[in-house]
Amino acid sequence: FRHTGREAAVALLDATKLFDGICWDILLTEATHLAFPLCHLLLAMLVYMSPRAATRFHCISVFRVVFNGLLNGCGRTVGLIRAYLYRCCQPVHASADAPLVRQYIADLLLGASGTTARVYRVLTQALHVLLRGLRARRVQISQKTILLATTRALRVRLQAYCKRLGHDLSLIHI
Repeated sequence: FRHTGREAAVALLDATKLFDGICWDILLTEATHLAFPLCHLLLAMLVYMSPRAATRFHCISVFRVVFNGLLNGCGRTVGLIRAYLYRCCQPVHASADAPLVRQYIADLLLGASGTTARVYRVLTQALHVLLRGLRARRVQISQKTILLATTRALRVRLQAYCKRLGHDLSLIHI
């Protein structure tokens, strides 16, 4: 990239305790908006809201009633998490100068390449929209979030922008 005058940057946002902090009202609204089968949704919610116990070496823990949260690894979890975060990601996808956006269950990746000005503009707009949507859904971003950039100057500018939004991201220079 350095020899062509182009730059690239990527932000990998790690959602903290996403499975434990699901708001059922938001999930129900988003899933019905996306035409998630209502019968499957209600059955999944009944499973997730059932009392839970951990077992280890044939010992069973005390049963706990869960008021919100999904079981990590269950068959419906991935679809429900995608539905929960869909409206956060959709405005970023739909923007005229859309960055690369990928959702890996509880991790969201944003990326852009081009001139320094374009990369900075695209990523800051995407981060602003995405972080606002995540905040509305009560999703917290972990300190394990990573920001990669091809130049130190771009990385520092992006980090300063994220700090103004209230997120102190880890930095990696490539």
